[in-house]
Amino acid sequence: MGRDGKLRRRWADRKTCQEIENPIGPNGRRVRGKWAIAMFSLKELNRLASAKESKAWARGFSPNDPERPLRTSFIRTSLTAPPGDVLITRAEAAAMLNVTPMRISDLVKRGTLFGW
Repeated sequence: MGRDGKLRRRWADRKTCQEIENPIGPNGRRVRGKWAIAMFSLKELNRLASAKESKAWARGFSPNDPERPLRTSFIRTSLTAPPGDVLITRAEAAAMLNVTPMRISDLVKRGTLFGW
């Protein structure tokens, strides 16, 4: 974030941890590497963290909101199979799922499987 310009980076002496006002060394180049460390403002970090958190809350919605239900239901008006669909028996479905036929009936009652 310091490289992106979102945070202001300040430089400090590695041994004393005191801020260096002018991070230019004796050779005219910036003092970095083993001589200086980057420091960031805790206020700026907290500001960015709270902005990120509020942005995440703005995307979400309440699970009890009737305008935005978590699950949308599809109600079939006619009890005919869609074109190209192959119907199988309860025993065949049980064999495919490796369960008993009674379990297939239970899954249909719960709405996990659709059956006619």
